Amino acid sequence: MKLAVFHSLGLAMLISTGAVVVQVEQVETVDGRMTYSHFAQTVEHADLAVCPSGVDPETQFCRRTVAAERGHVFVFDLEGDQVLWAIRSNDLAGGRPAF
Repeated sequence: MKLAVFHSLGLAMLISTGAVVVQVEQVETVDGRMTYSHFAQTVEHADLAVCPSGVDPETQFCRRTVAAERGHVFVFDLEGDQVLWAIRSNDLAGGRPAF
């Protein structure tokens, strides 16, 4: 009898723990676009002092991520909601890219 009680308690704990694990926070985007605010809260990244060539430092800024052995530069607008403007990716097999 005691084993059945422990088994039931264990199952109840797993079910309640599983319910907690599947709860996620939903973030609403602006017209389906990612803003820097959403990006900064959800993506681990590094700030770049200088963006790659072709990015206008007067109107845009950049953040860097690394995933799946590739480097990614996310380019955001400086004005308004700071919407994601572009993503540039490169293979890291040859080392870090020079900007």
